Amino acid sequence: MLTVPPPLLPLVASSLGGGTQGAFFAQMVVAASSLALGIAPVLGGRLIRAIGIRAVLMTALSVYGFAGLTPVVPISLLLLLLSRLALGIAGALMLSSGLAILFATFEGGSRKSMLALQAAMGAGVAFLLTAFSGYIAQYWSWHAAFLIYGLASFALLFALVAMPLLPEREIGPPMDAAPGEIVVLRMICGPLFLLMAITTLTSMNYLQGPFLLADAGVVNSSTVALVVGLSSLANAGGSLYFPLCSRTIGDRLLPLILLLIAVGACLWSMAHGPWVAATACLLIGVANGLFTPFMTMRIIEGVSIEARPVAGGLFYSGLFLAQFANPFLAAPLRAMAGSRGLFLAAAIAAVLSLILTLRAGRRPSTLRA
Repeated sequence: MLTVPPPLLPLVASSLGGGTQGAFFAQMVVAASSLALGIAPVLGGRLIRAIGIRAVLMTALSVYGFAGLTPVVPISLLLLLLSRLALGIAGALMLSSGLAILFATFEGGSRKSMLALQAAMGAGVAFLLTAFSGYIAQYWSWHAAFLIYGLASFALLFALVAMPLLPEREIGPPMDAAPGEIVVLRMICGPLFLLMAITTLTSMNYLQGPFLLADAGVVNSSTVALVVGLSSLANAGGSLYFPLCSRTIGDRLLPLILLLIAVGACLWSMAHGPWVAATACLLIGVANGLFTPFMTMRIIEGVSIEARPVAGGLFYSGLFLAQFANPFLAAPLRAMAGSRGLFLAAAIAAVLSLILTLRAGRRPSTLRA
């Protein structure tokens, strides 16, 4: 959980004035985390080299817990935005640390399996926390739902025990051996653009879905939590099956991902209740679960060992900057065509991408720069 739990978005929007303006402000709270998550990973790899993996991870966990708990008490919009910025920075450093440990510890097929397991576990936990946040908001208040960030204290205790077990050797090559961000960006600009474009579509599940449900009269927080939370559950399933799909489907995996997104977005545009919306969440969630480890392998393994820490930072930057851009791209479309028209536009974009991918005959392996 690196931002506002999705079921809380309509409630936060109501507290910020409601209507289109309230919805936009609520999404800006989410965007604040995404902006920090998009910028901080670029520095994450180099910060790890400068002060060490242990110091970075322990500091990030501490800030994550404190910033996450801040909205438990009523605060101003400015403080809410600042707390989400701090949460995003801490989350970015945690992600960079985890990716550095994973790529330094595992190789080959084991690395692919661990990437899938990491994504699946993260999505599974996100589903549980999303569901809990909805129930807490329904029976208590949306402020109280932020108590779920207190679970970071348990992660901190676990890290205190586990960190000494890590090898003492430096993770990765010496800092002066790593190429600069601009050099690495040129290496991976193609797959990075693909990552951002598709992530902008998949993030609509939890950024725009709750508002469509509210427009359809589904305002019960626990129901919204379960519907949107299914996306995380499906994400976990897709990630777990990524190694198998990668071996059996191979070059056809990207078209399959785009097809799932297109069908899911189309179903969202027709949803008038929770059941169709839940099916849409499942389809897009599976697509996202397959897509994240797929692009991680393409980007990180597509560069030299020396460039991997920087490439890992750029990967997460692209991932979360796409989520940051989503509300800005969605706002004018929703104003013109409504929430259903917004999802229909996403479905059309996915279909066009699928057609272009198939016609061009571009194999996923050629997407490396």
